[in-house]
Amino acid sequence: MKHPCPQLKLMSFHIPKTGGTSFRNTLKGVYGDDQVARVDAENRTSLQVNGQVIPEGSAIEFEVIHGHIFWSNWEKMFAAPEGIQKVIWLRDPVERVASQYHYLVEVLKRELDEEGKGLNILSKLMKTFPEFIRNKKVQNILTRYVTPDIIEEQFDFVGILEHRQEDLATLAAKLNWSEFEDFEHNKTAERPDPTPAERDLIRAYNQADVHLYEQALEWREQGRFS
Repeated sequence: MKHPCPQLKLMSFHIPKTGGTSFRNTLKGVYGDDQVARVDAENRTSLQVNGQVIPEGSAIEFEVIHGHIFWSNWEKMFAAPEGIQKVIWLRDPVERVASQYHYLVEVLKRELDEEGKGLNILSKLMKTFPEFIRNKKVQNILTRYVTPDIIEEQFDFVGILEHRQEDLATLAAKLNWSEFEDFEHNKTAERPDPTPAERDLIRAYNQADVHLYEQALEWREQGRFS
């Protein structure tokens, strides 16, 4: 049974490490904190709204939904009004993979507090960056959420994180936002840049995502979603 979304105006698909937390706060500033729901539906067994699992078929009564939702699950789990705006942000796969890896390292260090506890667990558990890149679970994340064909057929806006300020202004004009605020959250401090060899390795293991990103850059040049 699908979840009705009777008040929905905008659906924001958040791929990990593509600036989604910052964008959610921009949306809250425009639509109001109480009108933006953080929804997670990366699997088909449960749906979380603002961190709480909700019963199957229950309504989601917000103007904006933002969250980790695969397109296939969106179609299966949600019943939205016609004409809602669907938006997504993409990021250079090399930068996205590097950001995800170093973010996870940072979180593990903070949670384990090895220095404070006199432990040496992290060095035994943490995979190297090349090992992380070769892990199938973290490959082609962009295209797990959405494909180029689906974007062309179904989406109203595609933003490129490397052009965040300009693309956010384009979206604001497209949606007639009178004003908005830009944010920047969850940025890993002093993250090392991938080496040329690491960049080549990421591209080799994320070819579908590279293709999608390059296609999105072409759409941007053409003004496809302006």
